[in-house]
Amino acid sequence: MFIYKAALTLLLSFSTLSLFAQSNGQIKAKIVDASGPLALANILLLENNEGKKKVKTTVTDSNGFFILKVPLGNYILQISNLGYEDYRHEAIDLTDQQRMYDLGEVLLLESNTLLEAVTITSKKLLIEQKADRLVMNVENSILAEGNTAMEILERAPGVMVDNDGNLSLRGKQGVSVLINGKQTYLSQKDLTNLLRGTSSASISAIEVITNPSAKYDAAGNSGIINIKMKKNLKQGVNGNAYINYGRGRDDRYGGGFNMNYSTELFNLYGSYDHAYRGEKEVFNFDRKFYDGVVTGLPSRISHQQSSTDEPLITNNFKLGVDYNLSAKTTLGAVVNGNIGSYSRYSHADNRIVNTDNELLSHAQTKVDNEEQWNSISGNLNVQHKFNEKGREITADIDFSRSSFDADQLLNTTFKPVHGNEPAPSSRRGYIPALTHVFAWKVDYIHPFNEQISLEGGLKSSFVKADNNANYDTLQNNNWVVDAQTTNHFIYKEQIHAGYLNYKHNLGTVELQLGLRGEYTRTSGHQLSTDSLVERNYFKLFPSVFIRKPLGENHKLQLSYSRRIDRPDYFDLNPFRFFQDPYLFFEGNPFLQPELTHSAELSYTLKEKYITSLFFSQTSDVMTSVITQIDSLNTSILRPQNLSSLRFFGASFTMSQDISSWWSTNNFVNLFKNEYSGTQDGGTIDKSIWSYTVNSQHTFKISDQLSAEMSGQYFSKSVYGLFERDGYYVVSGGLQQQLFKNKASIKLVVNDIFRTRKFNRSVNYQNIDMRESFSLDSRIGMITFSYRFGKKSNEGKPSRKRADDDVQQLIKGAG
Repeated sequence: MFIYKAALTLLLSFSTLSLFAQSNGQIKAKIVDASGPLALANILLLENNEGKKKVKTTVTDSNGFFILKVPLGNYILQISNLGYEDYRHEAIDLTDQQRMYDLGEVLLLESNTLLEAVTITSKKLLIEQKADRLVMNVENSILAEGNTAMEILERAPGVMVDNDGNLSLRGKQGVSVLINGKQTYLSQKDLTNLLRGTSSASISAIEVITNPSAKYDAAGNSGIINIKMKKNLKQGVNGNAYINYGRGRDDRYGGGFNMNYSTELFNLYGSYDHAYRGEKEVFNFDRKFYDGVVTGLPSRISHQQSSTDEPLITNNFKLGVDYNLSAKTTLGAVVNGNIGSYSRYSHADNRIVNTDNELLSHAQTKVDNEEQWNSISGNLNVQHKFNEKGREITADIDFSRSSFDADQLLNTTFKPVHGNEPAPSSRRGYIPALTHVFAWKVDYIHPFNEQISLEGGLKSSFVKADNNANYDTLQNNNWVVDAQTTNHFIYKEQIHAGYLNYKHNLGTVELQLGLRGEYTRTSGHQLSTDSLVERNYFKLFPSVFIRKPLGENHKLQLSYSRRIDRPDYFDLNPFRFFQDPYLFFEGNPFLQPELTHSAELSYTLKEKYITSLFFSQTSDVMTSVITQIDSLNTSILRPQNLSSLRFFGASFTMSQDISSWWSTNNFVNLFKNEYSGTQDGGTIDKSIWSYTVNSQHTFKISDQLSAEMSGQYFSKSVYGLFERDGYYVVSGGLQQQLFKNKASIKLVVNDIFRTRKFNRSVNYQNIDMRESFSLDSRIGMITFSYRFGKKSNEGKPSRKRADDDVQQLIKGAG
């Protein structure tokens, strides 16, 4: 209630301030060309006197609209855009009797002047800060070449990725990952495989949204990361082909192409990417075990070292079409596929010693884990514009079928120490999974005028995941079913949602009020034990956004939202996944969803410098905890709800052109996580101040040669019971344009000093452990790419088409 009252008080205050701004007037218009609204047209307002002094500049929005708020007076308006004749309107007189000057719809005519002899290049910044999100333009990054989506996210400002592929945003876990603005409906494990198997060549941009509106699904209590896939908009036949090779501890290579054929009536597009990603890693794990009460020195210490070989092979394809039924209606269809395999061959050496460092046991374990998947997904969409003022309706249907199979073989032998070693043990597992997803949604936008608009929509999604974990143990040379770990688990989830967003421009204040309602129904059925856990609940998720411009160069924004994170079917599945005989993961079918209240206040200076203060309170926070069985020298990792998490901090973003050849973007984030709850009868109260620094630099060495450098630092941080050490990463790359800019060759080295290492520890009750991961992160990569097709209409806006299918590369839970 405090947040609601605070938001209402600020709204009334801003509304009162607007009464003092009545000495200002407004100039507005809608800019169009022969095919419809013209976005990003340049607007220049001059004083209508001898000096003709510049008063204000702006650009039109995606619907061709602009509004200028200026003091009363006499003005000249100029409108320009590349490829069009300039427009000029004189004698705009704003007085007490006429405070609003509406030019209506202004038509720009295409210029007859030939520009064939002039080459004009327009390139987006590597990092852009927009009103509600931070955008990393991947297609403009040299360092993105030859990498995966996961490796790209590791360099996005504010994003952190741990060794298991879990994402956090500004230091807080619980990130919702979208593809082209839509949910992926993947478990965390499957999402990790998806991101590791998606090539950077197919990604256009990464959007980071820390406080989303009611239009988005309520999932993701720390925010949303939206991965925008490439889609060619040029008319005629166009495309791009690439090939790359790299080397870390193992080989990496890949290749692919994307192309499209576009006319005024339709656009046909497709792509294919193949990648092989070899990876070798080293893992060290130290644990202390006690006999009886945990006091003084431990009775045993386990030193474990593992080396892994993890080849990943992916094949991704896409085929789609957009058809313009009329100037106002577009139909679209797209099919996506992903076929891949991931293997993890591990050799572990586990030595258990006493406090005098005398060897008590020496076990060697070999684990062969092989996973294969194939996924096919589709999307049908339609968009209809009712008029030229922005009233439109869109509808989407998404569906997918994904199969996933994993085969695991675990063999443990004991080297002689005292002559009474245990017999060798073997375990095998076959884990097939099948996932079906069906979702539909409808969105409607209704602008009442230039100041007021209403947006609403409905959505339903249905997910069914069928996991069958079959484990056998070898006894007397015969494989026997292990009833304690074998489990058939079927998870069903359906979510039905509706939302409304009300937007009102009050002149000096921009207000957006949103409300989303979501009904969730889930069931987790363990067929092996005939145990059924069902949940039904309805939640409301309000959101408030208040923006207050303070002159031309200053802006304040206050936002609030309520969000939710639901446990995925991998975390709910109680089957066990063994890393070795002494360490395994198991799900928790009794996990509860976590709910978060988030608030943020930000100040923007000249659209280049942004300072933000943020706070969130999460109840029933889900996190990984570890349990230790000392008598068996065994550790168990499982998800669990803790009572609460308080998260607060501040961030600063700066975009700056140091010179004509050097530009930089820097992000600094200071935060604190405060966890509280209970685990195994003990009390958890863990917190620490942490900070991250991200610095990106681009250099134009010549017209054809450019360079990019990236540096990141992550300080010590806590997540639940775990405490993670700090580390830093430095990467660099060069790009040379060839064949009149039709081709390029890029040379990249990621993690130049091989400093991206994950070290984490737990010290709680009888648990005293430390992990160290030496990742295969220093990679040298060379990439050659070639662009083909026409360059006509590159600067000309095209009709908006529905997004690509969100269900790309979906695989079943496993």
